[in-house]
Formats: sequence, structure tokens, C-alpha cells
Amino acid sequence: MTLVESIDSLRDWFEENICQKVTFKVPNDTSIDGNVQLIHPASFALYVPGRDRLPPNVEAPIPSVCVQLMDGEDRPMEGKTKLNIRLCLAVWNPGDQTGADFYPTPDSTKPIGYKYKQGAENPTYTRNLDGWRDITNFLDLVRLELGKHDIIAGQRIVKEEPIKYGPFMQDGAMWDSYPCWHSWITFALESGGMKTMPIEHESLL
Repeated sequence: MTLVESIDSLRDWFEENICQKVTFKVPNDTSIDGNVQLIHPASFALYVPGRDRLPPNVEAPIPSVCVQLMDGEDRPMEGKTKLNIRLCLAVWNPGDQTGADFYPTPDSTKPIGYKYKQGAENPTYTRNLDGWRDITNFLDLVRLELGKHDIIAGQRIVKEEPIKYGPFMQDGAMWDSYPCWHSWITFALESGGMKTMPIEHESLL
């Protein structure tokens, strides 16, 4: 299996087996009137695209899971390939929007370019930091599915090694990316190596 095939198949596996089981809030850059829209997370390979580069069937870059190849190793004598995978999970939750008159305003210092405040006429939006619960629930779902399966996307989960996870850190502190929330989880996969005959042997046939 080539690296492209491995990454594409993983992205599709998480789209089908993880993303379709959960919904999160959709970021809104204009206003929210209390009718919060929920969607299934998107599944991306290697990078999360900006809004201007989204595939036509994807509504928003967040919520999402991004499959990243961190490094790998081939073991030609064993005919195996090992890939170390990191998943980047992201959700958006600025607080309690139940019946809220809620307005984003441009702010270049914020991760997605907006800050959020309650409206003057209907101040029912309540800013809070409960978005950590959304990202942790998302992380728990991924952990559960990885624990249930030995094979995903045609590749074996290397359960002899730990599955690790946590928040993103910077200078020893957790990212403050409100109203976006992020987490990661890493694990190893093993598959058969690429079935390619060495060039130096082909001329002898």
C-alpha cells in the first residue's frame, strides 16, 4: 500500500466510522439567532483547508478531524510498513446560544478572526468555556473506536504500543484558541510493504 493510499483510506475510514456518529456546532461569521446549526465533522488528509479552499461537499473547516502522517518506517526483510499517525480534532463552541442574540465582530487577534458578544436587544447569549466538553467527547469517541478495532482501513493498529492523546500545548501552556477547541491523538499502524520488485533484479528476468 502506498502512502497516498494509506492516508486516503484512513481519511475515508474516519469519515464513515467516526464523523457520522457525532455532530457539533457550525462556526457562524455573521450572527446566530439561537437556531444553532449542527453538522457532522469533516475528515481531511494532512491539512485543514481554509474556507476559500473547502471541497464542494464540505460546509466548514471546523468541526473536523485531520489525519496526519508524522513519520514511518519500512521493514523490507519483514515485508511490513509502520506509520505513526496523528489525528487533529477541532470543534467550535463560543458558549450557550440557546435563544441567543449573538454577534461575531472582526478581531484579528482571535484564531478565526472574530470575537463574540451578546446582542443589546436580546442579551441571552452566555459566553462560557464549556467547549472543552465537546472536544473531549470527540476525543473519547475516537478512543472508543480505536479500542474496538484491530484493523482500520486495511491496516493493523499496533496495540503493543500506547495510543496517546492530549491538548495542544505552546510554551508549556494549553492553547487558548477560544471559541475553537483542539485536541490530538496518536497511534501506530502496520501494513504490508509496497509490492515493488527491485529494479536491479528486473533485468535478470
